[in-house]
Amino acid sequence: MTALVDHVVHGDVHELRLARPPVNALDPALCAALAGAIDDALARGAAGTLRAVVDRAYPLDRVADAHRHVEHEHKAGTVVVTLG
Repeated sequence: MTALVDHVVHGDVHELRLARPPVNALDPALCAALAGAIDDALARGAAGTLRAVVDRAYPLDRVADAHRHVEHEHKAGTVVVTLG
């Protein structure tokens, strides 16, 4: 079975990446694997060991720049678009 979530460690940073979509999202084994990954992420969040890595934040009027940044894979974390 292909893992739903890849767990990557960079020093003290744990990153959970969604793997390729399952062929049958209703497969009980796949649902159980995803539930386990979500439980792990929630536990890490509660323990304070899970954090989002934000590469850049763009205001809404620069959303095209944000999209280009993501599209060309220059990002080193999440790209955020702010509304205010």
